[in-house]
Amino acid sequence: MKLTIAQQKFFIQFVEDALRSTMEGVKSPDEIDAFLTSTDLAPLVSEYATSLLQQVDFFALKRVDRFLRSEEYQSVMSAITQTLTEVTRRADEAT
Repeated sequence: MKLTIAQQKFFIQFVEDALRSTMEGVKSPDEIDAFLTSTDLAPLVSEYATSLLQQVDFFALKRVDRFLRSEEYQSVMSAITQTLTEVTRRADEAT
């Protein structure tokens, strides 16, 4: 599948972000950067792009990704996480 320049940029960033997120707990930021710069991500980018674009429209994917990265979404998810933690803690203390 031939990607447009915009699609290629999007999926490169998508794969890099996914790898960073996966490696965060076990590698330092410098180690992650070194891994990303020394690894040819093109095959993985191509595979992700092909798979995702067979299932969803690129513009829908970009819209949802932009929303998930938005401050509004991050704020809501943080509030939900904090609330779930507090409620669970109070429930545990009550039992």
